[in-house]
Amino acid sequence: MIVNQKGEVVDKNNLITLADYEKASYGKMSKELSDYVRSGAQDEITLRRNRQALEDIIVNPRIFRDVDCRDLSTTVLGDKIDIPIMLTPAGGQLHMHPDGELASARASHGHGTVYSTPTNSGYSLEKIADETPGPKWFQIGQHSREIQEHFVKRAKQAGYKAIVLTADAPIPSRRESEIRNNFSIQNHLSWGSVEGNEEFLLSDPHLREYIYGMSEKDEPVSAGTGDKSMTWDDIEWFRGLTDLPVIVKGVRNIEDAKRCADVGFDGITVSNHGARHMDGTNSSIGVLAEIAPAVNERIEVFFDSGIRRGMDVAKALCLGARAVLVGRPIFWGLCVDGEQGVFGVLDILKTELDLAIAYLGVNKVGDLNRSYVTI
Repeated sequence: MIVNQKGEVVDKNNLITLADYEKASYGKMSKELSDYVRSGAQDEITLRRNRQALEDIIVNPRIFRDVDCRDLSTTVLGDKIDIPIMLTPAGGQLHMHPDGELASARASHGHGTVYSTPTNSGYSLEKIADETPGPKWFQIGQHSREIQEHFVKRAKQAGYKAIVLTADAPIPSRRESEIRNNFSIQNHLSWGSVEGNEEFLLSDPHLREYIYGMSEKDEPVSAGTGDKSMTWDDIEWFRGLTDLPVIVKGVRNIEDAKRCADVGFDGITVSNHGARHMDGTNSSIGVLAEIAPAVNERIEVFFDSGIRRGMDVAKALCLGARAVLVGRPIFWGLCVDGEQGVFGVLDILKTELDLAIAYLGVNKVGDLNRSYVTI
């Protein structure tokens, strides 16, 4: 039984869209938590732009195509996944449900797709890796070299299949709703991947600030701190840490995308972090349309920021993404119904994507291309 803060019972049969999950979750969360999940940076111009740009893309269906048997599977970094939809490495999941990232990892495995463990997970990266046998990626931010090496080696030893390097959050963001609420999600987390290594890991001032959620001025800060000095000159060293594939998350222009390919990264995620860090940028889907044609033959391209419908997934694939990732819907699903809620969110996107490709006249997602959309 799902009950919101008003004591009202939410009928699971009425959870048929991601918007239904969103509404139901905000009915259960406190105002502080719902503001944390919902909000974007500053005036939220980019937050609105992400959705508007996806909605404005027109699809071009074809007729008299054999769509009787449809295949939603694809490959990412050599691993076959059943759906081209993955969960982005989002911190704070433990505060949505006691199982937190464990529930999300199980739901991902249930749909045969990749789960990405965030550095600021509520459970250790090893425990999450042990939870399910499916492919998992580990996310690391721009921390000191010692901290990065520590986590990358732990991820390799735990069986992770790739490393995600977050590149678009070198300093804390400033989401005004969190300041007004005097709220920082870090204050509400048990840092599973830090436990047992506190003395060493907390020696990094950036990571310590990230964990405690407070700046040197004792002001609440949002997720996304890092080593402000990390530059392209450090990339050769970082690539030398591991033989695992590395994906750079947060690429927003062609020049950076090309350089990622030049220096030997294996993938990029075109993303503006769900508009949570910087306002005033282009929509992620608008940037994807520019970047993918320029680098798709050299590097795998993924996409996030704004996915709410299966047709959104199809549009991103048409514009060159190999797969997409979702963030806020993880929190909605977890808050509403734990593992089953996240599974339900993925199931809705899967069902809608299947309908989308059928109506477009395609029987496998790999056949989607730019001819099926008009920007």
